[in-house]
Amino acid sequence: MDILTSFLLGTLYGISLAAPPGPILAMMAQRTIISYLNGISVGFGAMTADFIFMIITLLLYGFIKNLPLFPFYIIGSLFMMFLIYSSLKSTKNEFKRGNEKSSNSYLLGLGIALVNPLQIGWWLTAGLTFISLFGIISVVGFFTGIIIWVLFFAFIVRKGYSINRGIASLAIKIFSIGTFFFFASYFMYIAIISLI
Repeated sequence: MDILTSFLLGTLYGISLAAPPGPILAMMAQRTIISYLNGISVGFGAMTADFIFMIITLLLYGFIKNLPLFPFYIIGSLFMMFLIYSSLKSTKNEFKRGNEKSSNSYLLGLGIALVNPLQIGWWLTAGLTFISLFGIISVVGFFTGIIIWVLFFAFIVRKGYSINRGIASLAIKIFSIGTFFFFASYFMYIAIISLI
């Protein structure tokens, strides 16, 4: 497989992995209302977690492949519940603040991704297979795809917010809380099944 094909496949894979609704997109949408920079900072924080998981998986696969993931499911569920509480507590005025540090949004994105058991599991299975099949150039494409999606998604949310702030704020809040609730429930369900 030539370099360009490998890169393009990686880019498409990165976009397809980043695009589906999940906790990261929900938080990106919330933070994009504050500012475009805050929104993309969440995405880049999550992308950093992907890079960390990739390195750990490549270096320590033999050791970590047999570790139980249920503690991550419990931690992930509790963290999602905290995000639900934070979202319910937030007001329109909080969303309008322009002085929220983008570094806080970056750390929030990193934190959500680091406790996401689905992300960990993906790197131990599909991620490792992907690298072995398509090579290291595909990894460059993979992260390029994530960057493209992060920039595009934040732009679309910001555009929608500029057109109708009231409806956009309400829609994002409903989407965020619904997404966090789904993943909190799912993670806790998997943790309980694993323990039983």
